[in-house]
Amino acid sequence: MKTKFAQITVLLTLVFALTAVSMAAGKNSASVNIPNTAKVGDTQLKPGDYKVEWDGTGPDVQVSFLQGKNTVATAPAKLVQQSNPYYGAIETTGNDDSSRVINAIDLKNRSLVFTQAAAPSGGQ
Repeated sequence: MKTKFAQITVLLTLVFALTAVSMAAGKNSASVNIPNTAKVGDTQLKPGDYKVEWDGTGPDVQVSFLQGKNTVATAPAKLVQQSNPYYGAIETTGNDDSSRVINAIDLKNRSLVFTQAAAPSGGQ
């Protein structure tokens, strides 16, 4: 009887441990839709659905944009803890050439704020 109880205890412990690991892994990713062509880091992203994953708990993280299992872009960002009204909102700005740059991705209780390289100043 003690052996059966011990086996059940070990099995339940493993189930809880695997559940905790899978839940922790899911906290550093989100699914987003990029509606228009936009640049992140040095990469131009086409419109579409992406999985966004980041390494670390902040404030400095490395963000990867995946389509399927393929990483199509990576960029540094700041992970900012804050409440957001829109989950998965993509904040962009426009450039003079009509291109878009991703500044932030707003998630439930945090935002990924991308650190962009300083734009070169225009000459006269």
